[in-house]
Amino acid sequence: MRRRLWWSLVVFDNRVCEMLNYKTATLAPTWDCRTPLNVDNSEIGPEMKTSPAIHEKATEALFAVVRSELGDFIRHSAFIDPSLNTIAQGKNTRHSVVLEGVELVALEKTMEDKYLAFCDPENPLHLMTIWTTRGYLARNRLSEHYSRYSTSFVQQTNMQRNAAISYALSMLECDTKLMASLSSKVTFGLFPLTSHFS
Repeated sequence: MRRRLWWSLVVFDNRVCEMLNYKTATLAPTWDCRTPLNVDNSEIGPEMKTSPAIHEKATEALFAVVRSELGDFIRHSAFIDPSLNTIAQGKNTRHSVVLEGVELVALEKTMEDKYLAFCDPENPLHLMTIWTTRGYLARNRLSEHYSRYSTSFVQQTNMQRNAAISYALSMLECDTKLMASLSSKVTFGLFPLTSHFS
């Protein structure tokens, strides 16, 4: 539970800082909290001495687990803040934007195979997890693209520009599907769900 709370606060703080155009350090690779386990709430208790077995299916913690794993990947990414790479050397920090693209593809495959494949789109929590995850991955592909080409003096090819546009369109598509699907099923409070992930 402590990990779930920590990661929820870190991701929320990061998003609030993004919305206010304020530089945040909460996702800096300077701390070492592991991501939460994919277990149901009923399997966690204060009297536990050992961790419960991790599930290979969707659980009540699915959304928190996926969001935390995405956040953990991003906080060690060279394209987010290269200046922090030296701080986190030895902590699984990724050093090359070129390798980053390969690792981002691997992360997408892992998310799809390990979590999203078990989601039921009729379940609002699963639906929210599917589209926020895909949108967040598209957003990070776009960030990686900008990181790779923003400092280059070489003109981008049409294919490279089209790739960036496709990532942006994918983000919009995921957000639209999420809002359209959830608005007919569930009302989630005071502000849009994507405010945590945009």
